[in-house]
Amino acid sequence: MLLGFVGIGSIVVVGLNIVSQPAEPRGPDGLISSGSCVVIDATQAAVEVSCDGEYYGVVEQLIGFDMTCRTGTESYRDRQGMGTACVVPS
Repeated sequence: MLLGFVGIGSIVVVGLNIVSQPAEPRGPDGLISSGSCVVIDATQAAVEVSCDGEYYGVVEQLIGFDMTCRTGTESYRDRQGMGTACVVPS
């Protein structure tokens, strides 16, 4: 009897998986992190955008305001005030 419940449950899970739609890729969530694609707005702040469209560069890391970005990256203020985004221009 227990094996019957396991079998029926497995069939239901596989069946739902077959008829479900593939997950759509998520857009940017507005929180800059390493690997985020960004544009620079009129106030010189980094704003996360989708990597599928046009963007200025990719964030290497987000650091505190009292730190400096490594050579080869450009520093921009995070639009949300979370720190400084070290951006590698594209």
